[in-house]
Amino acid sequence: MTVEVFCVTVDDSQLDGCECITQIGWENGSENKIGYSTPEQMYDFLKNDGGRAYVVHDGVRAELVPVDGEHKKHVRTERGTPDQNLLNQQTCQR
Repeated sequence: MTVEVFCVTVDDSQLDGCECITQIGWENGSENKIGYSTPEQMYDFLKNDGGRAYVVHDGVRAELVPVDGEHKKHVRTERGTPDQNLLNQQTCQR
């Protein structure tokens, strides 16, 4: 399954980059399904379940990859693309 990330929620912690994300909103267009996941759930989806996720920002598509971060498991955009592609998504209203 492939999902497109359409929103993120970040906390006000001092964690760097994508580790500050607390919620990820996504859509699976082929199944007309919308859902919300924690970064850890998205990590497992990508790393263990064979899922794929991507984000589009300013017309540029970037795949998400699982990361074993310094503080927690999370996701970020693939190497060579700015983290801001993910962090600049609209804030989830949930």
